[in-house]
Amino acid sequence: FLLRGENRRREFAVQLALGSGRARVAGQLLGEALTLSLGSGLLGVASAHGGLRFLQGTAADQIPLIGEMTIDLPTIGFAMLLALLAGLVFCALPIVRFTRPNLPEALKENGRGSSDAHGRHRTRHALVVAQVAIALMLLVGATLMVRTFVAIRDVRPGFVDGEQVLTLRINIAEAVSPDPVATARLHEQIVRGIAGVPGVRDAALTSSITTDAANRRDPVFVEGLIGEDGRMPPVRRMKWVSPGYYQTMGNPIVAGRDFTWPDVLERREIAIVSDGLARETFGSAQAALGRGVRGNPTSPWREIVGVAGNEHDDGPTRPPTPIVYWPFLQENYAPSRITVEPALVYAVRSDRLRDAGLLRDIQQAIWAVNPALPISRVETVDDVYRRATAQLSLTLMILMIAAGVTLLLG
Repeated sequence: FLLRGENRRREFAVQLALGSGRARVAGQLLGEALTLSLGSGLLGVASAHGGLRFLQGTAADQIPLIGEMTIDLPTIGFAMLLALLAGLVFCALPIVRFTRPNLPEALKENGRGSSDAHGRHRTRHALVVAQVAIALMLLVGATLMVRTFVAIRDVRPGFVDGEQVLTLRINIAEAVSPDPVATARLHEQIVRGIAGVPGVRDAALTSSITTDAANRRDPVFVEGLIGEDGRMPPVRRMKWVSPGYYQTMGNPIVAGRDFTWPDVLERREIAIVSDGLARETFGSAQAALGRGVRGNPTSPWREIVGVAGNEHDDGPTRPPTPIVYWPFLQENYAPSRITVEPALVYAVRSDRLRDAGLLRDIQQAIWAVNPALPISRVETVDDVYRRATAQLSLTLMILMIAAGVTLLLG
């Protein structure tokens, strides 16, 4: 509108010279602006509706929450209001500038060589400079957004090939197995039974899968270092796991060793910590081995026998979560008691996840140990991760679309 107004200065001057009032010329400019902006707004809403229908039909399983998106009346109203405001804003300056022209200068043929023509050139140059500057800024922002998107996708969250890891929950209530040691042995039998299912490569159990929002935190005391001066030590994430958990998830042991079933069933006083926690507390993963940790000041020290790779339990945009891993069967973790985690998540890595018969075979392996055990929340690790990062993924998708439009405009 600014550039077209500059080019139509003589036209407006002729209209005014022939008797058209300023209000009529202003109304003409306003009508053109509103027609264009509202028409563009309607076209944008129609394009958004068509694009949303296309994505819902072709990429519903790839874009989180896409099925819940709608273009409702408030959305349309907001879009049209923005279009209306854009038309009013960008026709305001032409109305002010071109309905009060210098008629003698404007009526000269194109105003060539006049001081007013030089002023128009300056205006054009200023607009070009502003457009180039804004385009450059948008291009830089779009580039940074693409880099951020790529960096987040490259974050290793604490597992690999999550689409190949099936998870399910089993709760062994006290009514089924009142003895903690018997409950632990029941879990062991189930894990071994699942591991024997054809096509299953690894199986293990844990109190919490990466990013499943099971946020169990407690202070962690470190022998000779943290909490020894009477002050409360930092709160850390805690998980109770079985042998083979890290191998099943694809999370490496970076120092030391994994738990073993004798460690669990004999209730040995040991622990594993995450690499980030080891580096933060001891300076390196190797230095953490052999040190003592405990969850409360009255329980015995538990020796760190291994350091596991980091998990981004709080999401890929946050630093790795400091985690302490305990065997899922403990003695004296609570004062003078043997405790077991009754409700645990089974992680099963298999190449048969697309085979509908895999879950049936896993159920048979579980029910062969105890037919009364219920199974719940069957999903892959990727499902858990996508649900936890749905808001982030949706935001990134929208920003990536915006970045693409920005590149086009630039």
